[in-house]
Amino acid sequence: METITDHGTGRRADGGEALLCAFERLGIDLMLSSPGSEWSALWEALARRAEEGRDAPRLLDVWHETLAVDIAMGHTLQSGQLNAVLLHSTVGVLQGSLGLMTAVQMEVPMVVASGESVSFGEDPGIAVEPQWYGYLSGSPERIAAPFVKLSRSVASAATLTGALLRAGELARSTPQGPVFLGLPVEHLHASHDLDAAGGTVPPPSPVRPGDAAIAAVAAMLAEARNPVLVVESSGRHIGAWDALIRLAEAQAMPVLMGRSATYANFPTAHPLYQGGFGDYSALADADLVLLVSPRTPWSPPHKRPAKAKIVAIGEALHKPAMNYQRLHADLHLEGDVALTLDALTAAAEKPADRDARAARWAKVHREREDRLATERDEAVRSGDLTALSIAAALREIATPDTIWIDETVTHYGTLRHHLPIGSALSFQRAPGGLGQGMGLAIGAKLARPGQPVVCLMGDGGFLYNPVVQALGAARDLDAPVLFVVFDNAGYRAMRGGVTNFHYPHGALARTGAGFGNAIAGFEYHGLAGLFGMTGLSVRELPDLLPALRAGLASCRDGRSAILHLTLEK
Repeated sequence: METITDHGTGRRADGGEALLCAFERLGIDLMLSSPGSEWSALWEALARRAEEGRDAPRLLDVWHETLAVDIAMGHTLQSGQLNAVLLHSTVGVLQGSLGLMTAVQMEVPMVVASGESVSFGEDPGIAVEPQWYGYLSGSPERIAAPFVKLSRSVASAATLTGALLRAGELARSTPQGPVFLGLPVEHLHASHDLDAAGGTVPPPSPVRPGDAAIAAVAAMLAEARNPVLVVESSGRHIGAWDALIRLAEAQAMPVLMGRSATYANFPTAHPLYQGGFGDYSALADADLVLLVSPRTPWSPPHKRPAKAKIVAIGEALHKPAMNYQRLHADLHLEGDVALTLDALTAAAEKPADRDARAARWAKVHREREDRLATERDEAVRSGDLTALSIAAALREIATPDTIWIDETVTHYGTLRHHLPIGSALSFQRAPGGLGQGMGLAIGAKLARPGQPVVCLMGDGGFLYNPVVQALGAARDLDAPVLFVVFDNAGYRAMRGGVTNFHYPHGALARTGAGFGNAIAGFEYHGLAGLFGMTGLSVRELPDLLPALRAGLASCRDGRSAILHLTLEK
């Protein structure tokens, strides 16, 4: 079998070189992989380039497929760069499906591929390893289809380069998301025309709504007496952080976070910031609500603001991956979020009562901040290790460039109300299943190596993660993260569903039985020593701040840290 032809000329090469060339045309510099035998051509191409002193995209091998997807996702969310994820056959797709599903929900673009065989050793001219016959066959593109934006098989060696380039273009088109390709190993060992890749593939051009639609909303703003901004995920879009501040200040509009606010969208210290996360008291008198990058702002879905007109603003407002969604919008402005917000700022007249509005909401903001500070002070005075006293300590160690990756459930509301958010991209939370926070944090650290990254998890969420694999990746990829585990010895959110919604007076509530709730954990921080990391246990509140500072110091020295916080039950 001919595996390479005149690779030195740059015109023809095997599929490994074709992959690298296509990725370079797409601007992909990072390839995450949980290794599989289909990628031998890629490994050979990388070795060849290294031997010849030629640059290549970086291949980062990790020990679990969901971890590979999550690291790629965390990196893209911070850097804006398109990444590639290389899995192993159908089994790798199944292992990585949680991450792929979350990438769809978070609208994170990536090119994803895994191998298969189409000859199974029956073609005497193509050497195929025996495992592909019987054990690994199964059409990975069929397995991947429910979890990605689009899934296809590469039909021939001649179409491999074009299929890769198209996958990258589709991944970055609206709505963004992972695009999957099944790559037969036979195509990877064929000879390819490298000139077929052409030049650099341009990113999609941003678009915004037309002038008439912008003017219509500007007129609604002019008529409104109590307009309010409700924001969920605008913070992931380049420039949207600053554009939202400009619009809010120009109109003196209060800003609330929606119940699915999974990003840093607006500075929490800003006088127009009013919290939210399901507390919509500021909407009581609203006559106009601008929903910015919404997903599920109302819960239950029918519970919309009774008096207000609603305008939904975002790049992809209607989520095809969701089984059900109701925004109750009276008008849609679909397009680039930053461009749309700036167009509204320019088109809308500043209200005559702008100063009075700003003063009113600044007063409400101060009152809210005072209430929160009182809650924290009382929690600290109690001497108990609780979510509130931990939040107070986290505020003490926070710096303006701290990146928070949150995967708590029971303590999510407390942390969101109390964590200081002061810059774009400084907070992220995966809306999919638990078990992805560690990978997102490692990816964020790879993208922002000079910034502290703190990953907050409950004990249940921690155990859902591929913990050993993630700690190995943090060590091997030189991506030190401070992992903080809130241990309340149970799946308290699950118990809350039983006692608060379904059986408030049932046997579980009466007896305190642990069905579906109890976690008989272990000393989680003890894992750190296996990887040369810092492990610290905190059971008393006075030990918390020193432990947090020691954990951050360890990260600055290049070693991740695990803080195991045993909360008051």
